[in-house]
Amino acid sequence: MTVSLSLNSKQFMGNLKMGSGTNIDELHLTQIENRQLKETINTLRQALEKSEIGQKENIQKALADAGNEIEQLKATIITLRETLESNKAKFEDKIQELGRSTLNEINQLRETIVNLRQQLENHDAKH
Repeated sequence: MTVSLSLNSKQFMGNLKMGSGTNIDELHLTQIENRQLKETINTLRQALEKSEIGQKENIQKALADAGNEIEQLKATIITLRETLESNKAKFEDKIQELGRSTLNEINQLRETIVNLRQQLENHDAKH
């Protein structure tokens, strides 16, 4: 934003024609004040620009940090999913192993029962 102040030439010349030292002193003071105001405006503009740059940098850093955190969370999710699937597969394998083991035990017990019946029948037949 640019601010410009100007006197039209008739006003400026009218002030100079009055010939009083007061008008020239006032003009000089006004010029000094204008210069100081311009310097203040420039200083404030630079401070504002610096602040805006700082805010933009903070926003970029926050976005980068958030992006990094998202990537870390995605990696954690993938690792946990793989661990869960692995544990599920191990659990299913264990269940199948227990099922086979139980089935083998049942078959062995049935064979034992059949053998004991035959022995009992053979023993009863002899007596």
